Parts: sequence; structure tokens; C-alpha cells
Amino acid sequence: MFVLLKGSVLVTKGLHKEVMLAQLNAGDFFGELSLLPRKPRSTTIIAKSEVITWKIDSQSLKSLELGIQNKIQFK
Repeated sequence: MFVLLKGSVLVTKGLHKEVMLAQLNAGDFFGELSLLPRKPRSTTIIAKSEVITWKIDSQSLKSLELGIQNKIQFK
């Protein structure tokens, strides 16, 4: 999964990327299906400008979830 920190991207679908589904901007995320085992990618992301992303893999997400859970338990 990726969090878009800077820039904008287009989300497209189709063999020749002919169908535009959305435009994403800083703060949006994409690629969440990559966190599920054996799920094929269903869309293509095309940068419209220079982009900076934060890649979050499933292990990192689990660590984040644990950290958040611990904070909630101590309140």
C-alpha cells in the first residue's frame, strides 16, 4: 500500500489504461489490495506530477496497528 505524500496520480483500468477511475492527491492512498495475499492488481497508477509516496507493507501495518492498540489500552 502507498500513501501519497506529494503530487497527484491517475488511477486507470483496462489493457491500454483507457478508463480513468480517479485522480488522487497528497493524503490519499492506493494499492491496499497488495496487503491481501495472492490478490492481483486491478488498476494502474500513473503519476501526473512528481510524487513522493510512503510504502507500507503488511508487516509495517501490523506494527502500526499494535502501536495504536497499545496507546488505546493505556488511556
